[in-house]
Amino acid sequence: MKLCTVIVLYHPEKNSLEKSLLSFVEETDHVFCWKNSYINDECQDIINSYDKIETLGNENNVGIGKALNECVKVAESRNFTHVLTMDQDSYFEKKMILKYKTEILNYNVKDVAIYGINPLQDKKTLYEDKGAALYVSDTITSGSVFILDNFKKYGYFDEELFIDAVDYEYCYRLKGIYNQKTIVFPSIVMNHTVGYIEKTQMGFNINNYSAFRTYFIVRNQLAIWKRFPSQFPRHYKVTVLKNHIFFRIIKIILAENDKGNKIKSIFLGIKHFIEGRSGYFNVNVKNMEK
Repeated sequence: MKLCTVIVLYHPEKNSLEKSLLSFVEETDHVFCWKNSYINDECQDIINSYDKIETLGNENNVGIGKALNECVKVAESRNFTHVLTMDQDSYFEKKMILKYKTEILNYNVKDVAIYGINPLQDKKTLYEDKGAALYVSDTITSGSVFILDNFKKYGYFDEELFIDAVDYEYCYRLKGIYNQKTIVFPSIVMNHTVGYIEKTQMGFNINNYSAFRTYFIVRNQLAIWKRFPSQFPRHYKVTVLKNHIFFRIIKIILAENDKGNKIKSIFLGIKHFIEGRSGYFNVNVKNMEK
């Protein structure tokens, strides 16, 4: 097993980057850092301090799908066998990746294309740790391990989604068309941060996603639901309608900043989904629609 790590960087913070890179450098064979934004000098110094880290990208935001695909293609040319994809804010405790690799190598079941982890957030894991691997409908990009040979067989990540739902689309496509399964190892725990959760003075939590991110969440989640209606889990459908649209509008009005742009982004996401629009769109820039 020759495992490389891919991290897509977007305005990373020094402390979180430093924490995440250490385990990847020590426990995987190589690290590709794709620059989807400007990287400040402090973060660049951290990256430069490791010989095993290679930077790609020109600091323009090309989206998650394209960034991952470009790194995957470089990894294929270097004869890696597996790739670990990571968010910049996620990290493993020491020796957890080594344990992860062992679990993958010992799991001799056919038709498994995607291996995932047990995300830990706010001291709670998503899955109860009973040791055995679990078959799941999907898993998040961060912490997932992919078999590199499969990309040429089954296709790469969907670049037209730009950001959000890239991970779900890949899992559903491989299962629905090629019967390639996704599993997670509950014993492999990864520290993970979702959004920018804040507790308001009124007692409820807000994710506080930007208008830019909000647009893609709404548009892409609806698109994936339409594309894979039988695979898109029922609780995701409820989450999209309840949390990302109806209640999100109320929370934006009551407690979030940039209210106008965020509400506009929700309705534009719905409109563009209905129109079948895909690819890049910046809700913050005026007069982009024609």
